[in-house]
Amino acid sequence: MSKELAKTYDPKGLEDRLYQKWLDKGYFHATVNPNKKPFTIMMPPPNVTGQLHMGHALDNTMQDILIRYKNVKKIYGYKIESYWNNISTVDAYYKTNMDFLKPEVRKYFFKDLPSVYSKVSDQPPAKYNPGAIVKNSLVGSGSIINGTIENSVIFKKVFVGNNCVIKNSIILNDVYLGDNTYIENCIVESRDTIRANTRHVGEDGIKIVIEKNERYAL
Repeated sequence: MSKELAKTYDPKGLEDRLYQKWLDKGYFHATVNPNKKPFTIMMPPPNVTGQLHMGHALDNTMQDILIRYKNVKKIYGYKIESYWNNISTVDAYYKTNMDFLKPEVRKYFFKDLPSVYSKVSDQPPAKYNPGAIVKNSLVGSGSIINGTIENSVIFKKVFVGNNCVIKNSIILNDVYLGDNTYIENCIVESRDTIRANTRHVGEDGIKIVIEKNERYAL
């Protein structure tokens, strides 16, 4: 006899029972052995967008493997003596992106290190329309630039409208900036649509901009 599945997932029907089973079996209990050297593995914080994907699942899987097989396999750490940053806060995320605007950091990753091969998205090169001004910035493929960009990181598929000014900011993927927009000291969330004649400035720190407006109806 087949059982009909519910149209929507009800976590209480399954997760509460499984969690209690884990508690009863002591799966979360750890006994400290003072005669052995402690071993710690750091769990990374959520990314700045707050969205989970397969990369997070793979990262957690690798952590689980390292912990379980630490005493079985010879696992060694690599001491980093050059550039490294712990991206654990919004400020750290901002600082790390801004670091890539420094020539010495870019040289280290793109020239000094061995070649790293990864698939890039099938996007056309960034397009700079007449009148566009870009100074000390990184602009991702698929972007269209009409305004002024200074000391900023522009991710892929970003549209910068006429007379826009972007300073010291990070614009994530697929953002549409309407005409006459002013952005400074900000991180603009991916897939945002910023209305024309809008101003966002981080006064006392980095400002996170989230504007989910209707695109092209500006």
